[in-house]
Amino acid sequence: MTSKPRIIVAHRFYQISSQSIPELNIFQNPQMKTLFLKQLSINLQKYSFDCLAWSLLDDHYHLIIKTADYKLPLFMQRFNSILAKQFNKLTHRK
Repeated sequence: MTSKPRIIVAHRFYQISSQSIPELNIFQNPQMKTLFLKQLSINLQKYSFDCLAWSLLDDHYHLIIKTADYKLPLFMQRFNSILAKQFNKLTHRK
């Protein structure tokens, strides 16, 4: 049984979090922290979103985002994909 899709409303605030596999501390590496902030900035501009707060821990992050339109799932898919690919590249994972 599939879950119902989330209802995304434009111009609203969303608290978002994303966590890695428990054994991986992907943000211990300073390069990943820098990449996170850089990609967050790029993606916020691309989707015209506002980030009101963020928290970056070793194995996960939290964001408070104000959306401009209905593209929050696309924002998250792109953002997490870039982070995962770069982490895999840095750690030689597949």
